[in-house]
Amino acid sequence: MNISHRQLKAFLLLAQQRNFSRAAEQLHIAQSGLSLMIRELEGQLGFRLFDRTTRQVTLTQFGAEFRAVAEQNVKRIEEIVEQVGRSAQRANTTLSVGAPPLTCSYLLPPVVAAFEQRHPGVRLTIVDTDLPSVSSMVRAGHLDVGLGMFIKAAPGLLRQPLFHFSLVAASAAPRFQLARSPRSWSALAGESFINLPFDNPLQQLIDKNLALVGHEAPPRFVVNFIETQIGLAEAGRGIAILPSTAVPACRGRGIRLEPLGSPLVELEFYELRDRGRKLPPCADDFCDLLKRSIPRAVRGG
Repeated sequence: MNISHRQLKAFLLLAQQRNFSRAAEQLHIAQSGLSLMIRELEGQLGFRLFDRTTRQVTLTQFGAEFRAVAEQNVKRIEEIVEQVGRSAQRANTTLSVGAPPLTCSYLLPPVVAAFEQRHPGVRLTIVDTDLPSVSSMVRAGHLDVGLGMFIKAAPGLLRQPLFHFSLVAASAAPRFQLARSPRSWSALAGESFINLPFDNPLQQLIDKNLALVGHEAPPRFVVNFIETQIGLAEAGRGIAILPSTAVPACRGRGIRLEPLGSPLVELEFYELRDRGRKLPPCADDFCDLLKRSIPRAVRGG
């Protein structure tokens, strides 16, 4: 006996419609094809399923008994197919997240661990690169989510704030210290600084605030990465003004961090997505885990 799922579906639809023409139309086959399918099914079973007249189609006694069995089997098969399909979809789900090295090194590891426990079937990729490359890769579709301090909006990309951060002044100290009282911008006017490049949007904001308090001297060093700023500040080569997201990178080092106030500069840490792409729900969960994992010192203010 070789009864197919399609034969059972056709039998159940005909039993419901009691009309070969309507059932065939819903199955998208010719009426003659449906008649042949039912005759083949009856031949395999060894009994008639329907009494046919010119006016109606009715189930026989054996057809009515077989209908209950057919319904159970069709329902079970479709439940299994749906379950396997969901498992296959989860197994094929991927998520790529990009961020600058500082974020990848100090903020993302606990998030990655928690995410992989919650989504064991998702293939997660972490890309550590500079901030402009993160934006470009999201726009090109090479990254699903970008993370960072995207101060300027980018056309076609959606910026969603995850948390606030502020600015801190980093200087050499015998051991790590995180001051509770803020230091005013005016108190920095005569210091030597370790800067990021001038075209960096964060550095432009810092320079604007220093100019307001009369600081005009050129920086002692200009470097490309916040990690280098931290190292030079620890060596006593000047003061580095850092985002408070860098606090975890300074712990355990000879660095004193002082929150900057008067005025307090609050900025946003964003997730970046392509407006035209639909991402799997796990992307929202990853960003939510990051938002909830950020310690108070990193949020600043």
